[in-house]
Amino acid sequence: MDVPPDPVRCDTDQAHVQVSSVTNGDCPGGNGRTYWRYKTTNLCLTRIFHVGYCVLGKGRSNSVELGTFTLVDCKATRIPVEYDYVLHITGVYRAPANASSANCRRSQNDSTDYRAWLVIDDSVLLCTMFYRNA
Repeated sequence: MDVPPDPVRCDTDQAHVQVSSVTNGDCPGGNGRTYWRYKTTNLCLTRIFHVGYCVLGKGRSNSVELGTFTLVDCKATRIPVEYDYVLHITGVYRAPANASSANCRRSQNDSTDYRAWLVIDDSVLLCTMFYRNA
């Protein structure tokens, strides 16, 4: 039977998922949220993103779907077949109004091909760049 891993502090680089609540009912949904059911109890989970880590993406390069709850070694030689890209997290910011990938630029002349997602109730802007194709 699956059981949750041992806890770590949420403010460490080892934390990638936070239990945001425990309920017998429904958990909030959306990008960056999910749940883990154990018997009759739902653990409501919120994803914690860290700059420098990598996640997975799938789809065409102009329409990439984020594997929100994935985590992968950036230099992994193999990734699950359902994914097409390793994405390097370059920024995790409080989402500004009208957030877009332009908010991910590190300087005025930065021409990096960023991909940006609004996660966790659209409150967090997650910036990534392509690390490599599968």
